[in-house]
Amino acid sequence: MASAEKLSTHQKALGINLDPTSYGSFAEIGAGQEVVRWFLVVGGASGTVAKSISAYDKEVSDDLYGSGARYVSKERLEAMVDSEWTQLVHQLNKSRGSETRFFSFVDTISARNYAGTNEPHGWVGLRFQLHPGGQPNDIVLHINMSDLSNPLQQEAIGILGVNLIYAVFYQLQTKESFFENLAQELEKRLEIDYVELRGTAFEGWDQRAILAHLWARVLLKLSVSCPAGRLSRLSRYSTRKQSYSRRDPSNTWIPRMQQSMNEY
Repeated sequence: MASAEKLSTHQKALGINLDPTSYGSFAEIGAGQEVVRWFLVVGGASGTVAKSISAYDKEVSDDLYGSGARYVSKERLEAMVDSEWTQLVHQLNKSRGSETRFFSFVDTISARNYAGTNEPHGWVGLRFQLHPGGQPNDIVLHINMSDLSNPLQQEAIGILGVNLIYAVFYQLQTKESFFENLAQELEKRLEIDYVELRGTAFEGWDQRAILAHLWARVLLKLSVSCPAGRLSRLSRYSTRKQSYSRRDPSNTWIPRMQQSMNEY
């Protein structure tokens, strides 16, 4: 399905819906259900959506995913994706596993609140199979949102989710196509400052090449963790004050972030 033509979000969602080999679940908290909404409104959603859930109530969320973690955190996101994936495969692997590439999309977002007093950010995750019966692969993102209103932030999350699902199924041939697709229609709307890639789908992806591709896109601040487990950070110029150090021997510029990712 990959093509040199740039597809709209509508076209991507519809293309996924019409592909009988991909099927999955969606769990979205904090910015509506804007990712699964695309698949529900373009037509043919039964071809893609096994389940959609949004556990806004804290007690309901704790019952589903466990307690003890902050609700907008990497720990909560990991618990969500583990739970949703386990349930999806347990319920459907017998009937569909031989012909289906399963996926679970999850996010936990702090979009702009009514009073406008919070810092809009969130965690986005996707677990997926490249082939029916294959081993799962994971992508974890931390994002900051630049739109000034809650509806626009929700819209951006929806586009990002569709881009991400489309990219893993149809744009993994090259790093260039993958990251170009991920950033489509999100220029100046989102900032990704953490990326973690796990699984055989990303074997052979050079860490510095990934940094270069994301530098070339509009995803400004960056932290990338590759299958080899190494971690680097990179930043383009922005109005946020940061200090820099150079780490040898990779010659990667690393910003000393004013706020640690552990604080999220």
